[in-house]
Amino acid sequence: MTTRAPHRLALASLALTLIAGSASADALIGGRVGLSTHRDQPYFGLEFVLPVGSNFAINPNIEYTRYGDNQEFTFNVDVTYDFPIKGRTQGWAGAGLGLVSTHPDGPGEPDTKDGAANLFLGVGFETGIGIPYITAKYITTRSPQFLLGVGMRF
Repeated sequence: MTTRAPHRLALASLALTLIAGSASADALIGGRVGLSTHRDQPYFGLEFVLPVGSNFAINPNIEYTRYGDNQEFTFNVDVTYDFPIKGRTQGWAGAGLGLVSTHPDGPGEPDTKDGAANLFLGVGFETGIGIPYITAKYITTRSPQFLLGVGMRF
């Protein structure tokens, strides 16, 4: 496999999941921002939530962190279990697998590609226009990281 093959595979998997789920009326898209405690830097994320049963969903997502002269991308496909908490408040917990890739500035090739597993929790509040939420995520790699964030799903 070439050095770009894992990236292409991750992007193709994400695209197929998005296309397959686009017909679902209950599918959500979202974005989030927060802090990566490993790098002490902000991160940005995009997600697609595809329900696959009454309480389960598949959640392909990507996160981006910039630190120093590097950019880090995390591509994940997660499975969540959703549960009501009280009234319009809902929670979810999940796990997934992903790929972490670090890219130095300039024309060089990515210098790290690590497989990753993650665990996370989230709490959202249905508002009628969207679902604002808070989330915590632990990503295991050679350099584990913890992400804290806030986001919005539509």
